[in-house]
Order: sequence, then C-alpha cells, then structure tokens
Amino acid sequence: MSGSSNATGFPPSIVCVLDTGALANMKKKELLKIDEQLGMFTAMTQLLRSGHLAYPKQVAAEMSRVDYPDTPGAWAAGGKGLVRYPAPHDEAIAEVLGAAQLMDPQGEHDYEEADPYVVAMAYEISERYPDCRVIVVSDDFKDRMPRKESIHTACERLGIECWRSGEFVEHMKATMDGD
Repeated sequence: MSGSSNATGFPPSIVCVLDTGALANMKKKELLKIDEQLGMFTAMTQLLRSGHLAYPKQVAAEMSRVDYPDTPGAWAAGGKGLVRYPAPHDEAIAEVLGAAQLMDPQGEHDYEEADPYVVAMAYEISERYPDCRVIVVSDDFKDRMPRKESIHTACERLGIECWRSGEFVEHMKATMDGD
C-alpha cells in the first residue's frame, strides 16, 4: 500500500475500509497463522495511522462485544482513535441505504450495525478523494433477501471495489515483503 496522492503523503493512493466479518476472519489459520498475526496487525496499525486503512467506530464496537476479544478484536478496539477519516455523514448513509438494503427492516438491535457505515465511509472517502483507490474489505458477498443484501452488492451498485479478507491478507503480505 505504498504511494501517495500528493507530496504530503495524504491522502494515500489506496485506502482499504475494513468490515467486522473480514477482520474476524483474518484469525483463521488458512489466512493467517498464529505466529503471523502480531506482525500483520502491527503493520496494519501503521497503515491505519497513515490513512491506508480505515473502519468506522461501529466495527470496533462489534468487535468488542465478545467477552474475550482475540487479536482482531483487540486491534480494532485499540486502534479506533487512529482512524484518519471522519464518521460518515447521514447523507452518505442515506445514499448507501438507497443503493442496497444493508439492514434487516424487521431486525431489532441493541447496537448500530456496522455494514452501512463501512460502505458509507468508503463512499465518502472516494467522493472526497477521487484519486484514491478505495476498497471495502468484507466477506459479506451473499444476499439474504428479503432480509438483507450484502456489502458486496452495495459496493457494486455504488462503484466501490470490494475484496474478501483473503485478498486483503495476500495484499498485506506482499506489501510487508516489499518493505
């Protein structure tokens, strides 16, 4: 994820917006072995600081709701103050929800679902910085209508690139090897 859009280094040329499920799936041994996790999440912290990675506060909240958070959960909760991008505005949320049904209309939750905020954050970053390549990282590729459409469907309709967690991990490994 090297390169930047201007001489100051911000905004970067590529920004990945992370979804809860993709972060949680990164701990799967077929993606990241236990002895690779510390190095990966350490590198991700630097990328979060520089603006190459982002996630809305709702992702950190979802990752923190378990009794005993593991590496991805602890990383998301601990890094939420490092995110360089503001929370998405109501207009962006409305645009995203107009493009895809990312919340179950019959669902009742005690918390804000992260999905619309993830896509809205990516949407706003791409609108604000048109020279950036903005990618949502999510494993939500299956529509479950009539309840809910996938993050992938929303991204497709809004013209936002979407990677699965495995693609992101491979990209990160290649980036780390290039340092």
